[in-house]
Amino acid sequence: MADDRDRRDTDHDRLIRIDETTQSLQADVERVEKKVDCLDGKVANLRIESSAAVEKFRSYSKSVAWLWAVILAIITGGAAALVAIARGGLRSP
Repeated sequence: MADDRDRRDTDHDRLIRIDETTQSLQADVERVEKKVDCLDGKVANLRIESSAAVEKFRSYSKSVAWLWAVILAIITGGAAALVAIARGGLRSP
């Protein structure tokens, strides 16, 4: 009889430990879910920021391309003028 009572007490203690462990794991899962939600928000913000950065870069790269085109036009135009002068192409009337 005493063995049956000890066994029931041990089973009862085991069930209590299992319940406590389950509650602890549920709390851990809830904390992880909150962190995942927070990280999802951060990822969404980073996507928005990166899209904005890409658009800025594209805008700047277009501006830089136009600037280089103007600089090269001035340089090549200036070089063409110097070649014309050297050939005597610019004579006063």
